[in-house]
Formats: sequence, C-alpha cells, structure tokens
Amino acid sequence: MSERPFMQLYVSQFLGDTNMLNCEQSGSYLLLLLTMWNAGGSLPDDDTKLARASRLSLKKWRAIRPEIMAYMNVEGGVITNRRLTEELQKVVARSELRASAGAKGGEAKSLKNKNAAVASANNLPAGLPEDTGARLEKIEDREEPYGSSKRTPKELTPREWLETVLRPEIADAVLKHRQARRAPLTSRAAKLLAGQFSQCADPNMAADLMVVNGWQGFKPEWVENHNSSRRTQARKSTGDALRELGELFDGHNGIQIESGHSGDPLRQLPRPGE
Repeated sequence: MSERPFMQLYVSQFLGDTNMLNCEQSGSYLLLLLTMWNAGGSLPDDDTKLARASRLSLKKWRAIRPEIMAYMNVEGGVITNRRLTEELQKVVARSELRASAGAKGGEAKSLKNKNAAVASANNLPAGLPEDTGARLEKIEDREEPYGSSKRTPKELTPREWLETVLRPEIADAVLKHRQARRAPLTSRAAKLLAGQFSQCADPNMAADLMVVNGWQGFKPEWVENHNSSRRTQARKSTGDALRELGELFDGHNGIQIESGHSGDPLRQLPRPGE
C-alpha cells in the first residue's frame, strides 16, 4: 500500500486548467497524476509505461501525448508536475512534523519517569531535555543515503511550513503578525511554530489566538491557560451581576437574589413580617 493513501485535489482548479482537454485526454491526465503521486512524484518518460498508466493503447497515447505533456515537466528522462510536487512536499513535511512531535513527547515522558537515583548516579546535566531535542532534530534533518526510498524534500518557505497545518488565510495572518512585530519568520522558525500548532486540537484556532493576543511565539498550553482565565472571568462577572440584582430588588418587592448551596442561584425570600 502507498505511504500516501490520499491526494488533495482542487476540483475547481483542475477543471479550469484542463478545459482545453477532451474527455479522453483529461481522464488520462488525471490517471497519470494519480500514478505519479503513488510513485513518489515522478514517472519515467517511457511511452509504453505512460500508455499503460493512462489506460490507453500505445498508438492512442502517442496521439494525445503532446496535449498532456503541456501540463508536465520533462527532464532527464523523468516527467513531473509542478503542483503535484508542491502538494507532495506539504504531505511529507506534515508527516515529519507529527513524527517529530511524537518522538519529543515520548522522550519527555521517558525523562519524567526516570528514577531520581539513577539520574543522580549518571550525573545527568540539568539541560538534558533541550540537548536531547537538539540531537533529535539533527537526526531528523540528516539526509537519507542515495537510493533510499525516503527522500528529504527541499527546504520549504515559511508560508509553506505554516500551510502544512493551517489554512492559507490563517498562515497569511500569522506571517503578517510577525512582520508587524518586526520579527519575520524564517523557514526554521516557521517549521517549529507549525509543530506547536499541530499539537492543538484546532491548529487554526490556536493561530488565531496567537494573533489576537499579540503573542510573538506559541505554546499549546497557552490555549488552556487562556481558556481557564476566560472561565474564571465569566464566573466572576456572573457573581457580580447576581449581587447587583439582589441589591436592586432588596427592599423594593421583598425579592433577593443570592447564591444558595442547593444549586439554584435564584431564590425568592418572604417579605419582612410575613
């Protein structure tokens, strides 16, 4: 089974870009893209293999090849597609971010559970978690040997790193926010920031929270801290409102609003003398 079980298809753009192709040509073009995705982003420039991938006879393929090749890049005996290559790089980058977050989470848990006596005996330095993370990052950034099935993609731009976990308009807002703070994102910083967003249940909401609150960086725990602060403020506001209502009604119609232990915050009390 392919390591990339799904491919994102922008339907409107595909239909708009291929409106000059007939039914047979557009169907063959789509089949080639799917086969290219499954093969890791490229196919050999071999008419026999391309005809088989497009479900056509060799004669029929050669007749429509010029129209389809107008959408492809041919170089060094290999054909690729620019948009497909970009989307494939995003998928690979997203996979690496998730693997990195999982590895660091496991490492932190392992360190937390270590016996204190063992740690003391081994004379572990205080900065071990950071040092360990740096070593992990070096291992992740190491290129695979030539011929390996896993290839390191070219470095993505800051926008491309953010778009591995955020919608394009949210990524744009984050970039503008950092520029406004005179701290534009580098590719490395964008990769780390995307990794932090990916640990949240809703990365787009987390990014919005960063921009609205004027944060230059972001940590997943800040979301819970922010939500906890808002809940505390909401409870305080509700209590103040109840006390104000109690003061308003007290002495006028014999009704007081107070918070009881029964779970019902509203209770009508009898007028004095009743």
